[in-house]
Amino acid sequence: MSMTAFNFLGAACISVHEFDFDISYQNMAVLGFDYAALSYGFIVPFVTWLHSDIWRHETREMIKSVRNLLPVRKKAVEPIDRSAVDLRNTFGEHMIIEVNNEANVHFDQLRRQWKI
Repeated sequence: MSMTAFNFLGAACISVHEFDFDISYQNMAVLGFDYAALSYGFIVPFVTWLHSDIWRHETREMIKSVRNLLPVRKKAVEPIDRSAVDLRNTFGEHMIIEVNNEANVHFDQLRRQWKI
């Protein structure tokens, strides 16, 4: 809905009280106005933010400044000592191979499967 539709809906709902309508229609008009005002209050600023590069940039800068205020816990990742791990597959063969030799073993296994 555009801003014009929200304004028209709000004016129509408020003008119901000026005429002699049943109380249930007046209550429905108030309810309609409340929902129109609520959706207008959320949708219009969001659409304006979405189409304004300046507002989006300012919002990102504010989020960055808030994130910088929060403490960041960084965990150091230690390298795995592959020599200490003894993984074997279901046939009892070693699964972890030296890093330097790993590519050669992989392609040897691939050639055997393809029977090249």
